[in-house]
This record gives sequence, C-alpha cells and structure tokens, in this order.
Amino acid sequence: MTNHDIDQILRDLGTVVAPSGVKASTLEGELLVIRPTRSDKMTTEIGISDVFFAETLVAFPDTTEEPPYRNVGEIPYFWTVTRRQLQQWHDAPQTWFVARLTRQKRDPESAKSPAYIFVAATSEEKAMGAKVIQRHMSDPIPVEQPDTDDAPF
Repeated sequence: MTNHDIDQILRDLGTVVAPSGVKASTLEGELLVIRPTRSDKMTTEIGISDVFFAETLVAFPDTTEEPPYRNVGEIPYFWTVTRRQLQQWHDAPQTWFVARLTRQKRDPESAKSPAYIFVAATSEEKAMGAKVIQRHMSDPIPVEQPDTDDAPF
C-alpha cells in the first residue's frame, strides 16, 4: 500500500460524532487518529476560551491487541497552535488525520511553557492510522467512559 493509497483511504472514510470525556493533555506522545469537528467557545476555570473539538482515537501501533485503538471521543483542544492546526484540517477535503500530540522544545530564554503541537505521522504510522479508521468505521467501539472522579469539566 502506497502513501497515496493510505491518503485516499483517509479522505474517503465517513464520520462519527462521539461525546467528550478525556483531557487532551493526557494524550501527549500518543499516536492519534483525529477528525476535527467544530470550533466553539467554552467556559473554563479561567474564563471563556476558544476551543476546537475533534473526535479522537488513540492508536496502538506496537500491539496485536483487538481493537487496535481506544475511542476517547470528541474532546476539546484549547491550545492556540493545535486549534490552528485543527482548523486547517477541518477545512481540508480529507476527513481524518494521523499525528502525534507533542510539545515543542523549550526555549531556555522563555518563561513560557512549550506549546502543544501535532507532529506529522511517519508512513508506518499513517498506515496504522488508516487501519484504525477502517476498523472504527466498520465496527466502532464505544467511547471510553472516564471515572466520575476524573471528569475533566
């Protein structure tokens, strides 16, 4: 399967909307399969914040586990850079995207925390993401439900 084939599969797949349930920061370093859904505003502890929601699947690239992913549902991404990336992806013809959530390297001159960003998936990770999407679209697993004590909002 070529990268072109994988990209075509990602573009051709449909969509599913899932409820919220997980904080995005807990997904740092994970291989994510993402479908941007909507931009909105949300009241948080610090006031009204811009947010972009995305249906998010966490892929398990180094396992034979079935299913090869967990469904964390539609979750909010508050960080400026990730919101910008999700908006660009939302406006693209492709429905699903495969990426890792990470932080930029810390600038020793800055007092700011490093920004969260989505980094491009490798060819192998994109292939895994395509398999996850196909599996999810043909036989979706339910959204993982958080413990009520750990509810993010």
